[in-house]
Amino acid sequence: MPRLFLFPGLGADARLFSRLAVPGWELAPLPFVEPLAREELPQFAKRLAQAHGLHKDDAVGGASFGGMVAAEIAAQFGLRLLVLLGSAVTPARIPRHLKALEFLSRAVPDAVFIRLPRVRSVLRAYVGPLSEADLDLLLDMERSAPPALMRRGARMIMRWRGVTGLACPVHAIHGARDRLLMPPQMEKISGGRLEVVADAGHAIALTHADRVSAFLSEALKRCEDPAEKN
Repeated sequence: MPRLFLFPGLGADARLFSRLAVPGWELAPLPFVEPLAREELPQFAKRLAQAHGLHKDDAVGGASFGGMVAAEIAAQFGLRLLVLLGSAVTPARIPRHLKALEFLSRAVPDAVFIRLPRVRSVLRAYVGPLSEADLDLLLDMERSAPPALMRRGARMIMRWRGVTGLACPVHAIHGARDRLLMPPQMEKISGGRLEVVADAGHAIALTHADRVSAFLSEALKRCEDPAEKN
């Protein structure tokens, strides 16, 4: 069975994708390796791809930070397909105030830094519409996230230059009520396809699993059938 490898966002894990299903495909979440001090996102993505043995025949994707990592891997290794689940391929889609917040957070001790995303009102404000059950699950994932990954990952995002000239097909689905990332500019990506879900926020893979599963099914169908790619 072919596999689609997926990377979660910062502060999330494989449970983010637990409600997704695509007949005929195995959806395989992959964990992050620990980022090195002063490591940039391209180097981190390369090391991650090598650690998991990814190669050019693989399909890869991710949510938020995980989608950015997947985009770097696709660009460096020439993979067969890239899917973005509430993510982007350039830092231009990050709101400016979040860049300022990340810079200010560098002076905040870990004990305080790791608590901020765990405040229910803060998480709901930035992630968007969430049921109480979904909010509880996201908070539980946040509690399990290593502080070093959260800090260094956020810094890598802010220093990232993005990727251009992707050779593989790129399919993106994005929540219109996402307050952490603006939808990717697919007109700048050859063969790119974007679907925007009106009532979804940043955790679209969790909150709108049926819609995302259908989106993935179509993207993977096009990946398998050359006649469907365009």
